[in-house]
Amino acid sequence: MNARATIWIAGGALAFMVALALFGPILSPYSYSQGSERQFEPPSPQHWLGTDIHGRDVLTRVLHGARVSLLVGVVGASVSLTIGVLYGMVSAWCGGWIDQLMMRIVEIIYALPRIILVIILIALFDEKAKTWMEGAGLASWVPHSRLILLFIGLGLVEWLTMARIVRGQVLSLKERAFIQAARVLGQSPHRILLRHLLPNLAPIILVYLTLTIPSVILEESFLSFLGLGVQAPQSSWGTLLSDGASLVNPIKIYWWMLAGPAAFMAATLLALNFLGDALRDRFDPRMR
Repeated sequence: MNARATIWIAGGALAFMVALALFGPILSPYSYSQGSERQFEPPSPQHWLGTDIHGRDVLTRVLHGARVSLLVGVVGASVSLTIGVLYGMVSAWCGGWIDQLMMRIVEIIYALPRIILVIILIALFDEKAKTWMEGAGLASWVPHSRLILLFIGLGLVEWLTMARIVRGQVLSLKERAFIQAARVLGQSPHRILLRHLLPNLAPIILVYLTLTIPSVILEESFLSFLGLGVQAPQSSWGTLLSDGASLVNPIKIYWWMLAGPAAFMAATLLALNFLGDALRDRFDPRMR
């Protein structure tokens, strides 16, 4: 299958998943947070993915969890993209000892257990963030403080690869004739970076953005699985997997509690990875 066909198929699957996340909970006759007396019902025509320990419809909760997981993935990847692109461009443009110093910093951070850094960030600042929000008149944000910290924390640890890639591209591009001509014409570094280099970096940035989103979703799911992600009554794929795993026992396995969120998450991650690989093949001349 060629890259163009893969882009259409993976992009269509991803668009379908996003549409389900956006409109599924609205169209569902069940609330994602309100329980009922129909606990642990297996999949049926009334509840396609069964119900959970509180009698809540699992499909509705999976679709609501998709909103949270996809939002964390997109926002976290966007934060990492912004930091990585700016860092890589500045490092490559300055060159010399500044470039060497900035890249050594990247290597040091690479050596650290990044998921531990996110856990430390959440542990240190979750309560402080809630206190600050209440004092600043942002009481409605307090239930979402953990989600905001996930945006920031995951974005702050995922920018390293983007910075390296952008640096390599800028080192190559800044020796091109059109960049040299812009320098001769007296254009400022700021203008050259934004008007000439950044548009040429757009394809590679798009490719690695689509490949970063799955990584952020997986890390959010892992943190939520450990109880460090979003908090009830909100749900993400990670919290749903954690709920399902906690009910695994040798007497009775409520398999639908794990199968639903696992299938939706796997399908989304596969679509994103196929889309990223196809975009890379499409934009990289060496792959043609």
